Amino acid sequence: MLELIGGTRADYFHVECVKCHGAVELSDLRWVGGVPQLKATCAECRETSDFKLHPTTWKNVVPLRAT
Repeated sequence: MLELIGGTRADYFHVECVKCHGAVELSDLRWVGGVPQLKATCAECRETSDFKLHPTTWKNVVPLRAT
């Protein structure tokens, strides 16, 4: 499983791969059930994983699907 670390650099939130320290690509921000999730990909390590985001922290960031 891809492991990530995040932090701030100047006024940017930066996410990188723990293994190679390369920047990861974040995509596919969505709700799965009642939990927001995103996909993270490290091109250097050729790994991709889905990550759940804490709902109370991310509920106003991840758009709800139109019903």
